[in-house]
Amino acid sequence: MEDFATVGEEEAGGRFYIPTTAMSPVQMSKEFLPSRGRYIRASYRLSLSIETNSANKNTELDIGPRTVLLRLWGDTWRKNNKIYLYSDADSETVRGYVSLEPFMLSWTGDDDMERVPDECQITLAIEYDPGKTLHRMSGHETIREAVKEADPDIGYRTALSETEITADYRGQIEGEGWNHRFPMDIEYAYPIDDRLLVLLQEDTEGVSNPDIACDSARNIVCFDSNGDVLWRAQPSTADDGDHTYYRYLWRYDDRLMTRTAAQSYVELDPETGSIIQTTPMYPD
Repeated sequence: MEDFATVGEEEAGGRFYIPTTAMSPVQMSKEFLPSRGRYIRASYRLSLSIETNSANKNTELDIGPRTVLLRLWGDTWRKNNKIYLYSDADSETVRGYVSLEPFMLSWTGDDDMERVPDECQITLAIEYDPGKTLHRMSGHETIREAVKEADPDIGYRTALSETEITADYRGQIEGEGWNHRFPMDIEYAYPIDDRLLVLLQEDTEGVSNPDIACDSARNIVCFDSNGDVLWRAQPSTADDGDHTYYRYLWRYDDRLMTRTAAQSYVELDPETGSIIQTTPMYPD
């Protein structure tokens, strides 16, 4: 599972409460986060996987300035709807937790709880996104200065790990020998394998002289590593029959999930951008 998150507040025991799109909530000890992003309002991209072989109790911490890789021991408490995380299988100190809610698949009406054992190994990859963090503070000068104080090296551009692509959330992406400019700001820049998904933010101005046209109802665009457009998301329709726009996206295994401004969950085909299914958030 992969998702986006922003640090909300610091809780007891030096742990951060981190709201996400689909995995919410996540709580994590501050020292287990990227060293540049240990402050409130820092933005992350999270990847979570569960090893169901509970006999494997190896744990690992690989913590850097922008990325961390954590292999933690998980203890599932179904009555609390959480998997509590420990630095090793014998520890009694809780380092954080993840919610069981995503595995209930409320956004599709299915149930995948059977994949979550009572004890398990959790692998968490956390990538700090300085460009997205600073862009979210546009128009909030006092908060932006606090963010710059917490991370003096912060800027609007983020070099996306495992790619040769840099995202400027004001409305531009750049690869080796190419760049694209958008008529809207970038809300999410999401590398998947050798491709990049860009979700553009409705009612924003982007940059001057855009070279990529974008209809607000097709505001997810997929690029290959050469900067060529592979697809634009199929428009989703609201209850009144009008097209709406996409606001969030995340991935569950190989499934590409989105949520629209019309409060519907939409699964897209990651190869074509066409709609596979739509599920209302609030069924009648």
